[in-house]
Amino acid sequence: MKSIGLNLDFSHLSEADYVQIEDAVGDRYTAEVQEHESKITPVILLCEGILDKLG
Repeated sequence: MKSIGLNLDFSHLSEADYVQIEDAVGDRYTAEVQEHESKITPVILLCEGILDKLG
């Protein structure tokens, strides 16, 4: 998570932390999809998994 700009205490997350995670992962997902339009990358799969868990 640090690689996408998140430095949080994951043992005690607030609602605001969940929003921050969703925003950061969504931004990374969007950038990765735009960079690799015709290819599914491990980062895309990871972001999709995280967003699915949060949703």
